[in-house]
Amino acid sequence: MELKKIAICGSVDDGKSTLLGRLMFELGNYTSDKLEEVERVSKKAGKMKLDYSLFTDGLMAEREQGITIDVAHLYMTYKNTRIIWADAPGHEQYTRNMVTAASGANAALILSDVSRPMTKQFRRHLDVLQVLRIPRVLVCVNKLDLVNNDTEKYEERKREIEKLLHDVSGQQIDFVPVSALEGLNLIELDTSYFKQNQLTVLSWIDSLQTFKAKRKGFYGQIQAAIHQGGVNRSYQTWIYDGALSKGDVLYVGHDQLEVVVQEIQKFGKEIPSAHAGEAINIILDRDVDISRGSILTKISGNLNDLVEVELFNLDNKKELVIRKSYLLKQGIFETKMRIEHIDGGEVVATNERKTAVLRLASPLATSVRKSVESSGFILIDESSNATCALGILNSNN
Repeated sequence: MELKKIAICGSVDDGKSTLLGRLMFELGNYTSDKLEEVERVSKKAGKMKLDYSLFTDGLMAEREQGITIDVAHLYMTYKNTRIIWADAPGHEQYTRNMVTAASGANAALILSDVSRPMTKQFRRHLDVLQVLRIPRVLVCVNKLDLVNNDTEKYEERKREIEKLLHDVSGQQIDFVPVSALEGLNLIELDTSYFKQNQLTVLSWIDSLQTFKAKRKGFYGQIQAAIHQGGVNRSYQTWIYDGALSKGDVLYVGHDQLEVVVQEIQKFGKEIPSAHAGEAINIILDRDVDISRGSILTKISGNLNDLVEVELFNLDNKKELVIRKSYLLKQGIFETKMRIEHIDGGEVVATNERKTAVLRLASPLATSVRKSVESSGFILIDESSNATCALGILNSNN
């Protein structure tokens, strides 16, 4: 079965839960008991139609407040495809959770409510998706039923969003006019109003590459070392990028030690190969100093302690300032660092994105970083232990 992981984001009340719920309903991803519950609660609330958001909201607190508080993972299946939706929170104070949801996805869907002015939070979420370089993004201009499916209002919102797009090299940004409540352009294409549109949410999902087929390189990270008796040792490894086969040559850690994969195991059994999204055990041809958090790549990287990055300030109260010390964290790997240079000044303000140069206490193998997982990181303010920034390594390191 094909696996696709998609982040869904947008401001509060832009219709994320309704869109997901309507998709679940149309694809038959519900039980008869769940349908009865949704019908009963919708009727009790005095609604003439089903409240599709009730198919997705699992927490009582979410239902009572009408918002999605934390990142929730929702699962759908159709044909031979399994979709994992990372439902990111819409409130501004939960933007860090949105970063978490988007960074592990290979595509993202973002909603904009056409019946009201574009929100500050929509702009912020769109900016984060660009910083993370999510390769495929679908912009759903939603709630067109509230403006009588006005074509000009849709085109106006589309133009407004396109003006916000910066450097989209390596990204494909698509637009689709939808009404999550009415099901417009979710499953079936409706050209009665928007004759130029040839896209639906489902056809866009179908066009996505599967999680396993997404990348050609290899990037993994050691989770733990396991002694198997005698001198044998295996390493629990999570694969972020590409595929791994027996006999592959790998470069380990920031010292770039060269090793050969002698055996790959999964659930205690030997397997010939493994792909992105899998957790495996590997046995190497020789004993080297490998610790938790060590990276594994097929390409030898350049070790750099001075790196150029894109920084997005997540702190609602503090600026990122030049020459201040922070903790850089990427997966399990951590190192102290300071900001050496910021383009256009000495600070990165709240919600602002700027190019910067960081000096690291421990060097990174930068040339092997090709994906969000292998090039993205967060900065932690050591005085408060709070996550203060999202960053991604620039390709020219």
